[in-house]
Amino acid sequence: MPDQTSAALLAFDYGQRRIGVALGNLITSTSSALETIHRKPGSKAYLERIDQLVAEWQPGLIVLGWPEHEDTPEQLLNEIRKFANRLKHRYQLPVELINEAYSSADANERLKSQRQSGRKQAIQKQELDKLAASIILESWFNARSNETPHARKL
Repeated sequence: MPDQTSAALLAFDYGQRRIGVALGNLITSTSSALETIHRKPGSKAYLERIDQLVAEWQPGLIVLGWPEHEDTPEQLLNEIRKFANRLKHRYQLPVELINEAYSSADANERLKSQRQSGRKQAIQKQELDKLAASIILESWFNARSNETPHARKL
């Protein structure tokens, strides 16, 4: 459960070359694609950017996409586990994994739909990654809303 003192959430779509980032609001259950962080082999510069995002938005929870495809390489799963643990320990925040099944494909379809509706720009990979992070966060909100609601006093 997220820290109730912060309504902000950060979500990540982890990739070996790029990490999509989305910002969510716990009160409104909304998410928006924020940015894509580029990763360079052997460099930890991406962590500095995440440091800045955590300092700026002060999230109470981090949501991380977890691929539940049977064909997901074990090496990628291990990298995501390490990334999740790094986030948890570095920021002392809870990290929740959510099935990211088809988030990138869904992001691609949404961007294609925008293109057909008059969007002028070509689809860029960094747009897909940050939109995929937003879709991951939407999935987290949906999973949370499907839980048994608590009783409310009227």
